[in-house]
Amino acid sequence: MLVVGAAVVGKGVLMLGSALKLGLGLAMAASLPAVRRESVVNFEETAQIATEAFSARGKVFTADQMRWLYNDSFSHGTTVLAAHADGRKVGQIALIHQFIDVRGKAEQAVLLTDLFILEKYRSRQVLVDLFAQVLENCQARGVRFILGMPNTSARSINDHFLKMIPYLKLDIRASWRLPFLGTGDMVSRQMKDVDHGDAIALFERFDLAPDNAVAWTAQGLFSRLTGTQDYAIHYNDRLLAVSTRRERKGVDFTLLCALFPARDAAPVASDVRNAMRAACDMQKARLGIYIGHDSIMPALPGFALPDRLRPSPMTLDLRDLVNPDDSVVFSRYQGVDFDFA
Repeated sequence: MLVVGAAVVGKGVLMLGSALKLGLGLAMAASLPAVRRESVVNFEETAQIATEAFSARGKVFTADQMRWLYNDSFSHGTTVLAAHADGRKVGQIALIHQFIDVRGKAEQAVLLTDLFILEKYRSRQVLVDLFAQVLENCQARGVRFILGMPNTSARSINDHFLKMIPYLKLDIRASWRLPFLGTGDMVSRQMKDVDHGDAIALFERFDLAPDNAVAWTAQGLFSRLTGTQDYAIHYNDRLLAVSTRRERKGVDFTLLCALFPARDAAPVASDVRNAMRAACDMQKARLGIYIGHDSIMPALPGFALPDRLRPSPMTLDLRDLVNPDDSVVFSRYQGVDFDFA
């Protein structure tokens, strides 16, 4: 039995496209697709196929958005493993390359996203082949960590095919912008108004790559924040924050998607609160949301939502291919580190 739905969550419009309920009888695909690595991604074709795969959900993918996500947003490129049948591409999974600093050493990682298969070609065997290629590709490149942000329906898929475990439950925190509270000494700017040189000079003042966290450089962060989405930055001498405006089920909100401490000054709790208020003012949305894990900040904004109110599990799944017995504890994992923001 085929069950169509979201599998691994990426950003709001970029989610894995097709899930199979394991253990039930599966419909046989019309023609069993062959899986291979794409040397060149045709983004126009890929966006069209993704939109077709998500037609029941009304999702629309664009070539420009996918091109930025794959090529520029995380700076290290993307491997696309595609399924082909009947002379055309019929599905894929994308592996976005990242680096994670672990005890002072840069370790290779991939973030799984954009799994979709056209309905006619969905079968258990296609998933077996796709995920076998994921493992083979990661092992050949020396990748240590496979990362994913699954929703509830996809967790069993990650576990079954890749032996990934729920590794880190991210906070989902909410706050409301009260008009009589100030923003302290926070400076707010739209990224589209910040030129390259100014951005690099500013970002270099902040600690973008602490141990046991996704590693950012000033140039990498600039690329992440200057794509098809609109971002704003908020900063003082102690803290750099990043925000964007999002909408879910008709509700607009400000997403605070990054917090970086200064290299030579420690932020205080009021800096974090002021950054959220400044972000809400800039984004013109009084509901503020923060999603992430951070043991570096002195405090996190707002209050944590109880499990019954969480709209998504927001649990980082992980598999360590090199040293599975190592007890790595991430010090930070936030919105800019995966494709939700």
